[in-house]
Amino acid sequence: MPDLTRQTILEAARKRFIHFGPRKTTMAEIAADCGMSVGNLYRFFDNKEAIVKAVAQWTHENRFQAMVAAVDPAAPALAQIAAALTARMRLTHQITASAPRIMEMIQEVIQNHPEVLVTLEAKTIDLLAGILEEGMARGEIRRDDPRKLAAVIEHSSLRFNLPVFLAQLPLEQIQTELADHLELLALGLAPRSAV
Repeated sequence: MPDLTRQTILEAARKRFIHFGPRKTTMAEIAADCGMSVGNLYRFFDNKEAIVKAVAQWTHENRFQAMVAAVDPAAPALAQIAAALTARMRLTHQITASAPRIMEMIQEVIQNHPEVLVTLEAKTIDLLAGILEEGMARGEIRRDDPRKLAAVIEHSSLRFNLPVFLAQLPLEQIQTELADHLELLALGLAPRSAV
């Protein structure tokens, strides 16, 4: 029951945060949306800032799990990377399109909880590095440090991961740009010909 209640609180808080912003959302409003007292809300979270952090962690974990779910381990490494980045971009675009105050939420996380973003980046790099390492073993990817390449891929793909960019463009345009980006990645990751 506590996990279900916590999940209910996170869902209610997330809805409020993305529509009204975290600063304009009160603990009383979140509690009312959950059908509970404010006192009961404090049994699960020490304060609103703890809820903001938990919502950010939950949202980022959902985005990461979408990447993991999109990866077919039997597919070539480049197809796995493309599937992961595309899944994350689509989910981020979907979240952004329905969240008028998403930038306020992001700013709050950047200022007060940057470790949430650092953790997500590390998990994403780990995922990509694992894919690259397997691709190298199969001769699909040029030999190099897989973690270094994974970090380069993650950092070069930020445009397709940040709501500030995704909010301004239609999904079709972003998909086309991501396909072009993936094509360049494929060229850079291709095994080098023997001289």
